[in-house]
Amino acid sequence: MAGGEYVQHVRKMCATYRRRHDVFVQECAEQFGSQVVLHGQGARLHFILEFSGGTNIERLMNKAEEAGVRVYSVEPFWNHPEDCPSNLIFMGYSLLDKVKIREGIQILRGVWFDEIKQP
Repeated sequence: MAGGEYVQHVRKMCATYRRRHDVFVQECAEQFGSQVVLHGQGARLHFILEFSGGTNIERLMNKAEEAGVRVYSVEPFWNHPEDCPSNLIFMGYSLLDKVKIREGIQILRGVWFDEIKQP
C-alpha cells in the first residue's frame, strides 16, 4: 500500500466500472427508450429499472431467467414489502464486460418486447 499500488488499483477499477456503467446506460436507452426509467445512475454497480406501468414484473423476471439473464425483485430491499412499487426490477452489471452487458440488455428487449407497455 505504501508504494501506491492500492490507489492505482482503485483508480483502475473505478474507470472499469464507469465504462460498464456508461455501456449499460447507453444500451438501455437504445433498447428501451422511454419505456423505462433508470434509477441509480452513478451508483456504478447496479440499477433499478422502472417500467412505465401495467407491466407484470413477475412475468418479466421469469422471461429473463428463461433467456439466461438474471434480474431481481426490489421487494427484499423494502422495510415493508407490501409498500414496494410493482413496476421495478433490480439489475447489476459489475461482473459483466461491455459485450455481455450489451448482449444481456438486447436479450431482455427481445423477450420483454410484447410485455412492456408504451408510456
